[in-house]
Amino acid sequence: MLMGDSAKMNMKLAQRIVVLIAAVAVPLVVLDQSTASTTSPPSMGWLGDIDTYTKVVGADLTGLGTLFGVPIVILNFKKTRAEIRKLELEAAALESKAPVVGDVEGGTSI
Repeated sequence: MLMGDSAKMNMKLAQRIVVLIAAVAVPLVVLDQSTASTTSPPSMGWLGDIDTYTKVVGADLTGLGTLFGVPIVILNFKKTRAEIRKLELEAAALESKAPVVGDVEGGTSI
């Protein structure tokens, strides 16, 4: 069954949302399980666990940066490649119009 462009875009959006939810929810579940299973002395509440929360937030930010950064890099690469191809085509067109041997208007010989 063939999908249209809008269906493909909706599928990609749904996949990104699932990944985003997983990037936020999984570290929180792991954090909850790791703090429940350790037998450390009683801490001073959330302030005693600030290093763990910092690591979780850092991991989430890294995941989000990757999630949104990779598609942006791919788009920039495609745009750059298209611009290079356009310049190559323009250069080929100019070369085909110029005489092979002789002077060009600016006094430059080819």
